[in-house]
Amino acid sequence: MIGAGFSKNAQSKGMASMQPPNWSELAEKMYEELLMNEEGLKETANKMIFIGKPIEFDEEVFRSQLVELEREAMDETSDIRAAVEKIVTTYHPAEE
Repeated sequence: MIGAGFSKNAQSKGMASMQPPNWSELAEKMYEELLMNEEGLKETANKMIFIGKPIEFDEEVFRSQLVELEREAMDETSDIRAAVEKIVTTYHPAEE
C-alpha cells in the first residue's frame, strides 16, 4: 500500500518509537498459532518452546504403507506423489 507507512524507509510522523512490522516474525507467530489450534500444541514456561501432542496411528498399517511406497519408488512409479498423499493426508502436491 502506498503511503501506509510500512516501508522501512518511510519517514516517521510523530511515532518515532514505532517500528515497521517484521513480517517473518509475524508469519512464524501465525504459523505457531495455527499449529496450536490444529495439533494441540501447549505452551511451556519458556514462551519460545511448545509441546506437541503425539499423533496417534496404527503402526502396522503405517509400516505396510511404507513398504508399498518403497516398492513404488523402486519401480520408479510416475505418480509417486499420489502414493505419498495416501499416507500423509495433509500433503497436497503442487500442480505442475
